Amino acid sequence: MVKVIFLLLTFLTNIAYGEIIDYIAAVVNDEPVLYSEVVEFARESGITDLRLARDKLIEKKILLLEAKKEGIEISPQELERAFKGFLEETGIKDLKGINADLLKQRLKEQLIITKLIARKVKSKIRVSDPEVEKYCRSVEKKVRDVYYIKLKDKSKLKLVLENLKTKPFEEVAKKFSEEKTFHLGLVERGSLFKELDDAVWNAKIGVPKVVETKKGIFVVFVKSEKVKTCNREEVRKKLFSEKLDKALKDYIEKLKQKASVKVYL
Repeated sequence: MVKVIFLLLTFLTNIAYGEIIDYIAAVVNDEPVLYSEVVEFARESGITDLRLARDKLIEKKILLLEAKKEGIEISPQELERAFKGFLEETGIKDLKGINADLLKQRLKEQLIITKLIARKVKSKIRVSDPEVEKYCRSVEKKVRDVYYIKLKDKSKLKLVLENLKTKPFEEVAKKFSEEKTFHLGLVERGSLFKELDDAVWNAKIGVPKVVETKKGIFVVFVKSEKVKTCNREEVRKKLFSEKLDKALKDYIEKLKQKASVKVYL
């Protein structure tokens, strides 16, 4: 419904193109597509390239003709409900200056196409649990909660290590670290410069580890480790959407190959 609303809002807010000298721009399965239709479609859709608008309109015509073959219809009750819902969602209260009949016709066409896609494309798409798990395995990563103390040289290192035997790491870091920020947060492997990264991922959980680098001496402390998980329901929606986009393109392409289309624009 959101896409429908966007298209119809574009239709409502664009200004007219001026006087049009009409002629046949294309013929789809023996049905003419007038130049004026292309211009109107371009205006409603916010498309500046008329040839692109023509191609999109041809796709729309093909889908509507296919829906007609499938016997797909929108009842007056369905249209009125959809029209009312559209007005509520868009906040339109005054129809003054709006061609309500034309608006309803555009809405009806979108609803018909939506029904066709639901029947012929969307209903056939499945996202299996193994597909979701495979995707999650590819993005799930271990992360470590890392704190550190940075020193210029070894002069204070022994004192720091002695303090760490009896005091919390954060307390010692506040006192001795040369950097005010001493909490790196959740770190993925490979996100730090190599020497520090190696130290972080070779350190034992809860045990300070000293590493000398060109940037100074670091005492790193890994507080915990966990797996950064993915939201499986969101992943399922993402995979479904990707499959739907591909399947819809393939479906439209097949219909176009079967259709008789002659272009004159």
